[in-house]
Amino acid sequence: MKIIKQSLIALATTLSIFAANSIWYAVIMRSFYENSQGSWMQVSREHPSIPVIILGMFVLSILMTILYPRVQMGIKNPMLANLAFGMLIGLIYVFPSSLYYYGTTNFLAFGPMAMDVCWHMIEEGIAGIVLGALYQRFM
Repeated sequence: MKIIKQSLIALATTLSIFAANSIWYAVIMRSFYENSQGSWMQVSREHPSIPVIILGMFVLSILMTILYPRVQMGIKNPMLANLAFGMLIGLIYVFPSSLYYYGTTNFLAFGPMAMDVCWHMIEEGIAGIVLGALYQRFM
């Protein structure tokens, strides 16, 4: 029963990541990424594979669900602790690989890279809040 609950929590977390990601990249910042020289949009597929993207988000959500009860942020307010957990995951998830690609390729510029790292801290911060609320309620 525990694994089913954890899987459902991971699924809900995935949906929160997908929703935030879609709003950010397709609506709010679409123009920025399309017009910024050296952004990921310059080298992205014309038609991204949504199932593969969702699979990646689900894998991230499963890892977050596994790590969540093992990571203590030392913050009394549960919502802030969940936000901090998610932001830390976002930083770990994106920052090192972004630096790697920035240092090894010609297509990734510093501005869009920094924007992407900051965004993923917010995106995974939101996911941390969703995950934490569900975990505390159902586990």
